[in-house]
Amino acid sequence: MDNRYVALLSVYGALLIGPVVWIIHKLLFVLDSINRYFVRRHQEAWPFKTTPHVRETLVAPPPSDIASWHLVTEEGRQRWEYRGKGSGKAPEHTFVDKYHLGIAPQAQVKPARSPSEALDSGAAFLMKLQHPTSGHWPNDYSGPMFLLPGAIFVKFIIARGDASKMFKFPQQRTEFIRYLRNMQNPDGGWGMHTESHSTMFGSVLNFVSLRLLGVDANDSAAKAGSRWILERGGALSIPSWGKVWLCVLGLYEYDGINSIPPELSILPDWLPFSQGMYWCHARIVTTPFSWFYGKRWKADSHPLLEAIKTEIYVQPYAKISWAKHRSDVFAPDIYTPHSWVYTVANKILLAYEKVHSKKLREIALKRALEHIRYDDESTDYICLGPVNKVLDMLITWLVDGEDSAAFKRHVERLEDYFYIGYDGMRMSGYNGSQLWDTSFAVQAAVACGVEQQFEREMAKAYHYVDVAQVREDPPAAHAFYRARTKGAWNFSTRAQSWQVSDCTAEGLRVALLLRNKLSVLRHTDTMDDSRLFDGVDEILTLRWAAGDGGWGSYEAPRGPRYLELLNCSEIYKDIMVDYTYSECTSSCVHTLCLFRKQFPQYRIEEVNRAIDEGSRCVVSKQGPDGSFYGSWAVCFTYGAWIVTDALHMAGFDETSPVFKKACAFLLGKQRADGGWGEDFNSCVRQVWVENPDGSQVVNTAWAVMALMAAGGATHRQEVERGIRFIMSRQLANGDWPQERISGVFNGNAAIHYPGYKNSMPVWALGKYAEWQKKHGA
Repeated sequence: MDNRYVALLSVYGALLIGPVVWIIHKLLFVLDSINRYFVRRHQEAWPFKTTPHVRETLVAPPPSDIASWHLVTEEGRQRWEYRGKGSGKAPEHTFVDKYHLGIAPQAQVKPARSPSEALDSGAAFLMKLQHPTSGHWPNDYSGPMFLLPGAIFVKFIIARGDASKMFKFPQQRTEFIRYLRNMQNPDGGWGMHTESHSTMFGSVLNFVSLRLLGVDANDSAAKAGSRWILERGGALSIPSWGKVWLCVLGLYEYDGINSIPPELSILPDWLPFSQGMYWCHARIVTTPFSWFYGKRWKADSHPLLEAIKTEIYVQPYAKISWAKHRSDVFAPDIYTPHSWVYTVANKILLAYEKVHSKKLREIALKRALEHIRYDDESTDYICLGPVNKVLDMLITWLVDGEDSAAFKRHVERLEDYFYIGYDGMRMSGYNGSQLWDTSFAVQAAVACGVEQQFEREMAKAYHYVDVAQVREDPPAAHAFYRARTKGAWNFSTRAQSWQVSDCTAEGLRVALLLRNKLSVLRHTDTMDDSRLFDGVDEILTLRWAAGDGGWGSYEAPRGPRYLELLNCSEIYKDIMVDYTYSECTSSCVHTLCLFRKQFPQYRIEEVNRAIDEGSRCVVSKQGPDGSFYGSWAVCFTYGAWIVTDALHMAGFDETSPVFKKACAFLLGKQRADGGWGEDFNSCVRQVWVENPDGSQVVNTAWAVMALMAAGGATHRQEVERGIRFIMSRQLANGDWPQERISGVFNGNAAIHYPGYKNSMPVWALGKYAEWQKKHGA
């Protein structure tokens, strides 16, 4: 055929198809807007109350056992090791060990006599929480109740059902059981997270975990868990993630789940729904799920698994019509209902499943495995997060064998996710929050002006920030949809390697704040200007310059918003694509402003543009009532603080309408005792929900800092009442008690930031001291 004729056909084809594609594209945006409206109404009407994160410890640890655990750190990597009888001479506990184990001396509430005394006491205690060798602030980062079950399931499969061989330390099994007992709700179920009502997702996964850990079916906790599940119709209505996990265990059938074809990994990149368009967590978790689905792999039969089938299903397992339950989800679990677009898409995929090419399936499985291996290797087997970590570990065991170097490294790195407390051992939502908590602790100290007083501690913190910076880009990044990482800081450790926009901003800010203030760094500073420039380059690269000018979490948004129509998780919101967030954008704007002061010549036009457009992006996210929704913490107080602090740095003052509205919103929420108290359901429902436990120290610290940044001296009385409330909750040793949970992701998953109860009130007290000097006592 003549080449000119082919070219002509291509032009005519494009002219014919182009308008059709454009119409479909626009139609999907309209459908997405309609769907978001109805989903938002569903979420705003969320009827379920939260439960306190801090609970009575029903099963306390034997004193000798809990005291045998020690935190081992290496440049931020943290693992709890058991050093009891027969394990050699145990090292002396550090104060950090004792504090996190819950065996440090307990203090009572004893308010300081003045804000300066509260500041001194709080700052001194905050410094005691720094790890003495690593220099970071270690913390528990748990909360979600669906993470630990995945690790237990995989360990059970690999140990071939022998509970005594499942974990590195036999005592881990004891501590996992203790944690699951302590987190069981009074009605016998378990929640999606530690403040959640009982859900089918949490109850089935954690009940099965108890049984796989060796707890007898007649045990009181097991009987209560099974009863809760059966009285509500059984495990058939577990959400989609739970269905996949049960399939892998052989406790559910693949005919009963919606299609997750591995062919998603070989879709052309130009398609708006190709794999690279999705948020990193969505694509990284979907890939191993699709591998198992494509293989229809499940664990070998085991007597215990056969027994569990009778304990989680009302009807005999062999008589279940699985296909009828693909979209069957227990109503109290549904946070984000399926869209009808997803329902239609799923029918198409199920039809494809009946006729798919075996050869194409093998190609897709091979490509999916390449993506899985890439995340393993580029993170030194830490992986992006705990869900894909354990899935990837099981796949590595299946493909490479238990004697392979890759599998052995997976096993070693799994320990990075386990964290122990007085109520037992749990699984963290990352391999820790090392960089994040360290950056906030340092900034709190700087706000107090005590960096010289605690120069040794600040130098150690600076060293950690130094070693935590990522120095190179991932290899073959484009082929695996990875963004630039050189110059980035991530949430935890350098080895984890996944860049995060606000973590990069906070890490760089610490470097900028400390490098010229510590005399000890004059001859030992290894972070030269080029490293700081790398950090700025990373921040500028991650900005959505082609969109609203703001910053997403891990990457600039890629796919169209209407991909959220394909959200099949049921339990999360805003999970399919990355979005620009007021908090991430504010962190980046704040740090760029500080950088511009110190380096006014470096990429100045781009830095100025990023600050201006980023500020406009943040302002555009303010609600009509003056609020800023917090997507990563609870909730409107957090949003108000981090936004006003950044905009103040960018030149906004108390005359700004944005600030006036923000202050009015906060003032309307201050309680009679001077504090502020938000419930986790503020995140869930996306409207202010008062905390049933009353004012919270962390919420109050955020609100007070926001009022000082946005209101100048205008709201003196309200600020001082907030400061007095913070002082009223302080303990005699400078600590503050743990209250309600203060972190969140994707709207419906609570996550624990225990470090906030120390860094945030100290930060607020430091800001208050500075504010008093500026505006007069």
